[in-house]
Amino acid sequence: MIEKLQTIMLVDDDPALNWISGKIIEIGGFAENVIDFINPKEALDYLKNKNINKEELPNVLFLDINMPYINGWDFLQELRVVCPHFSKDSLIYILTSSDFNEDVERAKNFPELSGYFVKPLSPDYFREVLLSMNSLIVSKQ
Repeated sequence: MIEKLQTIMLVDDDPALNWISGKIIEIGGFAENVIDFINPKEALDYLKNKNINKEELPNVLFLDINMPYINGWDFLQELRVVCPHFSKDSLIYILTSSDFNEDVERAKNFPELSGYFVKPLSPDYFREVLLSMNSLIVSKQ
């Protein structure tokens, strides 16, 4: 069983929430590295550049839905283009303040999503994340 992930990526336009999430990850010892972006376009550029070497991609991506420039749904569509194998090698979770039924249902239209969490990020969420990461690794063997 994985005890610690290599890299977790946060994409949320709220720097305070990214900071809090980063501290939860750090204090909980859930990952070696945390990368955060407040601009989703910059996050896509980062992933596009890392796409060349799959080992450099984050293990887990936590993505907000309601952001300026490009929302989480559009981000997922664009991610399919710039880094098509990302969801095969990494886990993607929605991490949002929206618990609206419409958003929860819309998330079901994205098979690359591993889950839907309501903010704030909680250490309890990592049980599910680590179990899913272990399943991903086993399925590749």
